Amino acid sequence: MARAKPCEEFSFADLRLQRTSDSAFDVTTSHTGGWTFSLDADVASRVGSAGWELGPVGVPTAQQWVAALEQEACDLAAPTRLSGPLLKLSHQGLGGWQLYWFEIGGGRVRYDSSPEEAQAGSNFL
Repeated sequence: MARAKPCEEFSFADLRLQRTSDSAFDVTTSHTGGWTFSLDADVASRVGSAGWELGPVGVPTAQQWVAALEQEACDLAAPTRLSGPLLKLSHQGLGGWQLYWFEIGGGRVRYDSSPEEAQAGSNFL
């Protein structure tokens, strides 16, 4: 089965990370044309209301996300390093923070609207 197309995917060319709070950080790459993704790892209440089961591992912290992004930028051939929920600030019509399922690995970051969509296939793009 082919993996579902993610909502978005970007590479690590010229990765720039900036922590904006204990739980939030910004990600910018040249692949996104300088567009900044504002992300927040403080998702516990949203994950519960969305009905997402995370198992014993739980929700990754901002520190874990930033570390995985930095490691991935240095080793692009690595398998999936980290996956889990993050809030992404919408810069379009919806506005506000939206809950997505993110995966880091294989030299890419991708996000889907749910963990079920992310697991729809077996190949990491």
